[in-house]
Amino acid sequence: MNVVRWSRRSPLLLLAVLLVAALAVVVFFRGHGNDHKLLPSDSEGKLYTPSRADAQRQLGGGDSKAGLSLVRSSENNNVKANSGFGQKEQGDSERGSEQKGAVDSQNKSGHGVKASSGSGIFNALLRILVLTYNRGQSLSRCLASLNDAEYDGKRVEVEIHIDRSKSGIVHNETLEAANSFVFKHGRVQVVVKPKHGGVLGQWLRSWRVPEDNTSEIAVFVEDDITLSPYFARYLRRVHEKYDSYPGINGYALQAESIRHAVGSKHSRLQGPEGEVVFLYPVLGSWGFSPHTGQWRDFIRWYNESSQKKGFKPAVPGLMPTGWYNSLYNTGRAETMWTMWHIHHAYQNKVYTVYTHFPQGKCLAFNWKEPGEHYGGKRTKGLKADLLDTWKEEDFKLPDKLQILNAKGDNIGKLMTPTGIV
Repeated sequence: MNVVRWSRRSPLLLLAVLLVAALAVVVFFRGHGNDHKLLPSDSEGKLYTPSRADAQRQLGGGDSKAGLSLVRSSENNNVKANSGFGQKEQGDSERGSEQKGAVDSQNKSGHGVKASSGSGIFNALLRILVLTYNRGQSLSRCLASLNDAEYDGKRVEVEIHIDRSKSGIVHNETLEAANSFVFKHGRVQVVVKPKHGGVLGQWLRSWRVPEDNTSEIAVFVEDDITLSPYFARYLRRVHEKYDSYPGINGYALQAESIRHAVGSKHSRLQGPEGEVVFLYPVLGSWGFSPHTGQWRDFIRWYNESSQKKGFKPAVPGLMPTGWYNSLYNTGRAETMWTMWHIHHAYQNKVYTVYTHFPQGKCLAFNWKEPGEHYGGKRTKGLKADLLDTWKEEDFKLPDKLQILNAKGDNIGKLMTPTGIV
């Protein structure tokens, strides 16, 4: 009797199996057909894998409006694509809500996690965020310096963030320079922004800040920067040494800077004698590596403060305040994101670590090429005096950091855990 029942059910089971098989075939051919198209910039949150020919077709003829991220690995040369990391471009409200949950009472000030030698931040992933718009040759020079750098066998990834014009156009030469770059030391990701973000958008909306303070070291580099072969080694050393100190918001790779106090007349900032590093209240943006917790707190504060009607970042007694006001009055305030960071540093009494190497050597050199902040061609006559030799005796990091104010005067020392002494 059981055999009879089973034989009556057989046609239904067979039909069900055939339907499932047919559905699987349809899904397979939809996902593996030959009609792939590049993701438009507004197709956020979706991923697909194109052929190499698909990726190359994006470069054909003129400037491009296609929003695409190419991910390549030097290990397997695979090519993947997504729009804006395969997720929505994190705007102010979205990014603010994400980061609100990432900061607990322990590390709200950005220094809740202490770095330890041989683990944690010293072995973290180094994420190099290259910001570019329409300078293909400059970008290629910058990327070449990344290939020439020493990474000491540690993990490193490069993200090249390409901004669009206000009309949505992607500069083709810049896109081609990014897509043709092969990084010898790790993975490369090319990110074409879904829409124009400007200087402020590039800096504040490119790094997906992790929830902890030790899994990544990020460094922002604009395309007209050339880096020393030893910038990565230096960053790991200072992050490991100072990330647990109170009052530090990041690390500048540049050596050249002016004194920013009103009345200083753009005179050169001089580091303290005999010190390889020191603290200064104004960040250096020619290669800047933020303290993760402090950057998270800064982004959250910016998201809130930028929504306040009539609010303008300002610090009394600083020349940058005047520069920002001039830009604001001409509708170009978004080109000076640094004023927001300067204001945040001022109100929280935090500082940037600067280098003071022998013979004025630097870890990052700015060619000052035409862009938002430099007008004429200034490459001629400039010499990149980059640090090209690493001597351990020259890089003994002090336990106590001397603090200079915006006038360049020494106002004390920073030490853990008590602060200024």
